[in-house]
Amino acid sequence: MRSVTEHGRRPGVAPAVFFGVAVRGPDHVRPGRPCEDAWKGADVPGAVALAISDGMGSRPSAALGARVAVGAAIRAARSWAKANDVGPDWICRLIEADWRFGIAPEDPGSCAATCHLLAVSTHGGLVYVGLGDGMVLLRTGREPVQRLSARPLKDFANETLALGVNHRVSDWVQARLPVPQAPWIAVLVTDGIADDLRPGKLDAFLKWLREDIGRMSGGARAAALRKALREWPTPGHRDDKTVAVLMG
Repeated sequence: MRSVTEHGRRPGVAPAVFFGVAVRGPDHVRPGRPCEDAWKGADVPGAVALAISDGMGSRPSAALGARVAVGAAIRAARSWAKANDVGPDWICRLIEADWRFGIAPEDPGSCAATCHLLAVSTHGGLVYVGLGDGMVLLRTGREPVQRLSARPLKDFANETLALGVNHRVSDWVQARLPVPQAPWIAVLVTDGIADDLRPGKLDAFLKWLREDIGRMSGGARAAALRKALREWPTPGHRDDKTVAVLMG
């Protein structure tokens, strides 16, 4: 998937702007492999939604799995926006089913990919569901940064969780919160970035995205984000990298 940037606003629905980029890591650039990360943001009737996915690099159709995952997540957010009383576990089930149909006739294991979705609605508040590696951060006002994607330590194991890998609905991380109080920012990153974000740096990272990147025009924002991810400061980091931002 080529690197792209989008932004959007929806009057009256927790006014928000979204943008993001996905770039190939060095391990994919040299052999000419596609980016196996994907992201998508959308204004849907009654809400705004943002999704990221990281295709498992060892799987032959990982890029397809990631692209289908973010599309399935946005469609699930569209359904949730029409029925806010439906719980997050049903959003997970809907993503699972949509993804499975979307990759057909490919084998699910060949398309294995993580999936993280965050949506905000004036009436339904904020909902987040996530499966697999990656990180989702939220900051409202001057409150400390929250890591919505955190799991209990006992849940971490050698087996990677992903669509296309055996798992249970309970393996999805789920959260429901009230509509964030402005100013707020939510940031979704794949593990190409998450692996390098230390707790003491999260506040500065979100501040950079809001105050430096977020205030740029669309074209300048895209160029700045791509440059930052391609020049990621951790030596030897070879993975694809995606960052997607939703702020209001």
